[in-house]
Amino acid sequence: MSGAVASLPAIASPSPSGPTRLGAPASAVRLRSRSPRKHPLSLTLEKVTPDMLPGLTSRLADIVLARGGESALVAPFTHADATQLYDLPLGVGPRRCLLLVARNAAVPLRRGLAREEKGEGDGEGGEEKGEVVGSVQLHFHAAPNGWFRADVRGLIVHPHYGRRGVARRLMDAVEEEAKACKTKLLLLDTEPDSPAQSLFTSVGFTTTGIVPRYTYSVDGLLRDAALMHKELRCGNCDECGCSTEKKLQW
Repeated sequence: MSGAVASLPAIASPSPSGPTRLGAPASAVRLRSRSPRKHPLSLTLEKVTPDMLPGLTSRLADIVLARGGESALVAPFTHADATQLYDLPLGVGPRRCLLLVARNAAVPLRRGLAREEKGEGDGEGGEEKGEVVGSVQLHFHAAPNGWFRADVRGLIVHPHYGRRGVARRLMDAVEEEAKACKTKLLLLDTEPDSPAQSLFTSVGFTTTGIVPRYTYSVDGLLRDAALMHKELRCGNCDECGCSTEKKLQW
Protein backbone atom coordinates (compact mmCIF):
# COMPACT_ATOMS: atom_id res chain seq x y z
CA MET A 1 0.00 0.00 0.00
CA SER A 2 2.95 2.39 0.57
CA GLY A 3 2.28 5.40 -1.54
CA ALA A 4 2.35 2.24 -3.28
CA VAL A 5 -0.28 -0.32 -4.02
CA ALA A 6 -0.59 -3.47 -1.93
CA SER A 7 0.57 -6.74 -3.42
CA LEU A 8 -2.49 -8.88 -4.07
CA PRO A 9 -3.17 -12.51 -4.87
CA ALA A 10 -3.86 -13.41 -8.48
CA ILE A 11 -7.34 -12.43 -9.60
CA ALA A 12 -9.77 -14.82 -11.18
CA SER A 13 -12.02 -13.85 -14.10
CA PRO A 14 -13.92 -10.61 -13.45
CA SER A 15 -17.56 -10.17 -12.63
CA PRO A 16 -20.01 -9.38 -15.47
CA SER A 17 -18.40 -7.32 -18.23
CA GLY A 18 -18.68 -3.58 -18.65
CA PRO A 19 -17.45 -0.67 -16.53
CA THR A 20 -18.84 -0.03 -13.11
CA ARG A 21 -20.21 3.51 -12.89
CA LEU A 22 -20.55 5.16 -9.51
CA GLY A 23 -23.25 7.77 -9.11
CA ALA A 24 -24.13 9.70 -5.95
CA PRO A 25 -22.30 8.35 -2.89
CA ALA A 26 -25.41 6.63 -1.59
CA SER A 27 -25.85 4.70 -4.84
CA ALA A 28 -24.03 1.50 -5.67
CA VAL A 29 -23.86 -0.97 -8.51
CA ARG A 30 -24.61 -4.54 -7.53
CA LEU A 31 -22.69 -7.34 -9.16
CA ARG A 32 -23.03 -11.03 -8.47
CA SER A 33 -20.25 -13.54 -8.55
CA ARG A 34 -20.66 -17.17 -9.59
CA SER A 35 -17.75 -18.20 -7.41
CA PRO A 36 -18.28 -21.60 -5.74
CA ARG A 37 -16.82 -20.29 -2.46
CA LYS A 38 -18.59 -21.06 0.80
CA HIS A 39 -20.10 -17.60 1.23
CA PRO A 40 -21.95 -15.97 -1.69
CA LEU A 41 -20.58 -12.70 -3.01
CA SER A 42 -22.95 -9.85 -3.85
CA LEU A 43 -20.57 -6.96 -4.51
CA THR A 44 -21.47 -3.27 -4.26
CA LEU A 45 -19.07 -0.43 -4.99
CA GLU A 46 -19.44 2.84 -3.12
CA LYS A 47 -17.76 6.26 -3.19
CA VAL A 48 -16.99 7.39 0.36
CA THR A 49 -18.00 10.88 1.52
CA PRO A 50 -16.32 12.73 4.42
CA ASP A 51 -19.23 12.03 6.78
CA MET A 52 -19.02 8.30 6.02
CA LEU A 53 -15.26 7.99 6.54
CA PRO A 54 -15.07 7.93 10.38
CA GLY A 55 -17.31 4.88 10.57
CA LEU A 56 -15.34 3.01 7.89
CA THR A 57 -11.75 3.50 9.00
CA SER A 58 -11.75 0.75 11.61
CA ARG A 59 -12.95 -1.84 9.08
CA LEU A 60 -10.44 -0.66 6.50
CA ALA A 61 -7.70 -0.94 9.12
CA ASP A 62 -8.85 -4.52 9.81
CA ILE A 63 -8.24 -5.35 6.15
CA VAL A 64 -4.76 -3.80 6.27
CA LEU A 65 -3.92 -5.92 9.32
CA ALA A 66 -5.35 -9.03 7.67
CA ARG A 67 -2.99 -8.50 4.72
CA GLY A 68 -0.05 -8.47 7.13
CA GLY A 69 3.15 -7.78 5.20
CA GLU A 70 1.33 -6.40 2.16
CA SER A 71 0.67 -3.03 3.79
CA ALA A 72 2.21 0.44 3.92
CA LEU A 73 3.30 -0.14 7.51
CA VAL A 74 6.62 -1.14 9.05
CA ALA A 75 6.56 -3.60 11.95
CA PRO A 76 5.70 -3.42 14.74
CA PHE A 77 2.39 -1.74 14.00
CA THR A 78 -1.03 -1.55 15.59
CA HIS A 79 -4.64 -1.18 14.57
CA ALA A 80 -4.29 2.54 15.33
CA ASP A 81 -1.34 2.76 12.92
CA ALA A 82 -3.41 1.11 10.19
CA THR A 83 -6.32 3.46 10.86
CA GLN A 84 -4.07 6.46 10.18
CA LEU A 85 -3.67 5.29 6.58
CA TYR A 86 -7.26 6.43 6.01
CA ASP A 87 -6.94 9.93 7.45
CA LEU A 88 -7.67 11.26 3.96
CA PRO A 89 -8.66 14.67 2.52
CA LEU A 90 -11.60 13.42 0.47
CA GLY A 91 -12.74 15.33 -2.58
CA VAL A 92 -11.79 16.22 -6.14
CA GLY A 93 -8.96 18.67 -6.65
CA PRO A 94 -5.33 19.36 -5.74
CA ARG A 95 -4.08 17.35 -2.73
CA ARG A 96 -7.44 15.58 -2.43
CA CYS A 97 -8.48 12.03 -3.16
CA LEU A 98 -11.39 9.72 -3.81
CA LEU A 99 -11.88 6.57 -1.73
CA LEU A 100 -13.92 3.70 -3.17
CA VAL A 101 -14.96 0.71 -1.06
CA ALA A 102 -16.29 -2.70 -2.02
CA ARG A 103 -18.91 -4.36 0.16
CA ASN A 104 -20.27 -7.87 0.22
CA ALA A 105 -24.01 -7.33 0.59
CA ALA A 106 -24.43 -11.07 1.22
CA VAL A 107 -22.65 -10.70 4.60
CA PRO A 108 -24.38 -8.28 7.03
CA LEU A 109 -22.03 -6.29 9.23
CA ARG A 110 -23.02 -8.13 12.38
CA ARG A 111 -21.79 -11.39 10.79
CA GLY A 112 -18.92 -9.96 8.79
CA LEU A 113 -15.22 -9.48 9.11
CA ALA A 114 -15.27 -6.23 11.11
CA ARG A 115 -13.94 -5.93 14.63
CA GLU A 116 -16.69 -6.10 17.21
CA GLU A 117 -16.36 -2.71 18.83
CA LYS A 118 -19.09 -1.15 20.89
CA GLY A 119 -20.67 1.79 19.16
CA GLU A 120 -18.87 1.21 15.86
CA GLY A 121 -20.87 1.89 12.72
CA ASP A 122 -20.60 3.36 9.27
CA GLY A 123 -23.68 5.51 8.97
CA GLU A 124 -27.32 4.96 8.32
CA GLY A 125 -28.15 1.65 6.67
CA GLY A 126 -24.59 0.35 7.05
CA GLU A 127 -25.68 -3.08 8.21
CA GLU A 128 -27.93 -3.54 5.20
CA LYS A 129 -25.15 -2.43 2.83
CA GLY A 130 -22.92 -5.30 3.89
CA GLU A 131 -19.37 -5.88 5.04
CA VAL A 132 -16.51 -3.83 3.59
CA VAL A 133 -14.10 -6.23 1.86
CA GLY A 134 -11.74 -3.94 -0.05
CA SER A 135 -10.88 -0.41 -1.11
CA VAL A 136 -8.86 1.73 -3.52
CA GLN A 137 -7.83 5.41 -3.57
CA LEU A 138 -7.38 7.97 -6.35
CA HIS A 139 -5.04 10.84 -5.38
CA PHE A 140 -5.03 14.00 -7.52
CA HIS A 141 -1.81 15.88 -8.23
CA ALA A 142 -1.36 19.36 -6.82
CA ALA A 143 1.05 20.86 -9.37
CA PRO A 144 -0.60 23.23 -11.88
CA ASN A 145 1.23 21.52 -14.75
CA GLY A 146 0.15 18.08 -13.56
CA TRP A 147 -3.60 18.57 -13.07
CA PHE A 148 -4.31 15.72 -15.51
CA ARG A 149 -2.40 13.11 -13.49
CA ALA A 150 -3.61 11.00 -10.57
CA ASP A 151 -2.11 8.22 -8.45
CA VAL A 152 -3.88 4.95 -7.76
CA ARG A 153 -3.00 3.92 -4.20
CA GLY A 154 -4.03 1.55 -1.46
CA LEU A 155 -5.71 -1.14 -3.55
CA ILE A 156 -6.37 -3.82 -0.96
CA VAL A 157 -8.80 -6.73 -0.58
CA HIS A 158 -9.43 -8.87 2.48
CA PRO A 159 -7.71 -12.27 1.99
CA HIS A 160 -11.07 -14.05 2.48
CA TYR A 161 -12.12 -12.48 -0.84
CA GLY A 162 -8.97 -13.06 -2.88
CA ARG A 163 -9.25 -14.49 -6.40
CA ARG A 164 -12.90 -13.43 -6.73
CA GLY A 165 -12.57 -10.40 -8.97
CA VAL A 166 -12.93 -7.77 -6.24
CA ALA A 167 -9.63 -6.01 -7.00
CA ARG A 168 -10.39 -5.95 -10.71
CA ARG A 169 -13.81 -4.39 -10.13
CA LEU A 170 -12.24 -1.75 -7.89
CA MET A 171 -9.70 -0.95 -10.62
CA ASP A 172 -12.47 -0.67 -13.23
CA ALA A 173 -14.40 1.66 -10.93
CA VAL A 174 -11.45 3.90 -10.06
CA GLU A 175 -10.65 4.29 -13.76
CA GLU A 176 -14.22 5.39 -14.49
CA GLU A 177 -14.02 7.91 -11.67
CA ALA A 178 -10.71 9.19 -13.03
CA LYS A 179 -12.24 9.69 -16.47
CA ALA A 180 -15.20 11.53 -14.97
CA CYS A 181 -12.71 13.94 -13.34
CA LYS A 182 -10.96 14.45 -16.71
CA THR A 183 -7.84 12.64 -15.54
CA LYS A 184 -5.67 11.64 -18.50
CA LEU A 185 -2.84 9.69 -16.86
CA LEU A 186 -2.94 7.16 -14.02
CA LEU A 187 0.22 6.26 -12.09
CA LEU A 188 0.98 3.64 -9.47
CA ASP A 189 3.81 1.66 -7.93
CA THR A 190 3.85 -1.94 -6.80
CA GLU A 191 6.15 -4.86 -6.05
CA PRO A 192 8.00 -6.10 -9.16
CA ASP A 193 7.11 -9.55 -10.50
CA SER A 194 4.17 -9.82 -8.12
CA PRO A 195 0.56 -10.92 -8.67
CA ALA A 196 -0.38 -7.25 -8.20
CA GLN A 197 1.84 -6.22 -11.11
CA SER A 198 0.22 -8.95 -13.23
CA LEU A 199 -3.24 -7.64 -12.31
CA PHE A 200 -2.35 -4.06 -13.24
CA THR A 201 -0.86 -5.21 -16.52
CA SER A 202 -4.07 -7.11 -17.28
CA VAL A 203 -6.17 -3.94 -16.85
CA GLY A 204 -4.02 -1.92 -19.22
CA PHE A 205 -1.13 -0.51 -17.16
CA THR A 206 2.39 -0.44 -18.62
CA THR A 207 5.52 -0.89 -16.52
CA THR A 208 7.48 2.34 -16.89
CA GLY A 209 10.55 1.07 -15.04
CA ILE A 210 12.00 -0.38 -11.84
CA VAL A 211 13.24 1.94 -9.08
CA PRO A 212 15.74 0.28 -6.73
CA ARG A 213 15.37 0.62 -2.96
CA TYR A 214 12.16 2.61 -3.37
CA THR A 215 10.17 1.72 -0.26
CA TYR A 216 10.46 -0.01 3.08
CA SER A 217 8.74 -3.35 3.46
CA VAL A 218 6.88 -4.36 6.60
CA ASP A 219 10.08 -5.97 7.94
CA GLY A 220 11.99 -2.68 7.60
CA LEU A 221 14.04 -3.62 4.52
CA LEU A 222 14.28 -1.41 1.45
CA ARG A 223 12.61 -2.96 -1.61
CA ASP A 224 12.50 -2.18 -5.30
CA ALA A 225 9.28 -0.95 -6.90
CA ALA A 226 7.77 -1.19 -10.36
CA LEU A 227 6.39 2.15 -11.54
CA MET A 228 3.40 1.76 -13.87
CA HIS A 229 1.19 4.09 -15.91
CA LYS A 230 -1.96 4.08 -18.01
CA GLU A 231 -3.15 6.79 -20.39
CA LEU A 232 -6.91 7.33 -20.40
CA ARG A 233 -9.37 8.39 -23.04
CA CYS A 234 -13.01 9.01 -22.20
CA GLY A 235 -14.16 7.76 -25.62
CA ASN A 236 -15.33 11.20 -26.71
CA CYS A 237 -12.33 13.37 -25.86
CA ASP A 238 -12.53 15.69 -28.85
CA GLU A 239 -16.09 16.72 -28.03
CA CYS A 240 -16.09 16.66 -24.24
CA GLY A 241 -13.13 19.05 -23.89
CA CYS A 242 -11.01 16.79 -21.67
CA SER A 243 -7.98 16.84 -23.96
CA THR A 244 -4.66 17.61 -22.31
CA GLU A 245 -4.46 20.89 -24.24
CA LYS A 246 -7.35 22.31 -22.19
CA LYS A 247 -6.49 22.94 -18.56
CA LEU A 248 -8.99 21.57 -16.07
CA GLN A 249 -10.45 24.16 -13.71
CA TRP A 250 -10.85 22.55 -10.28
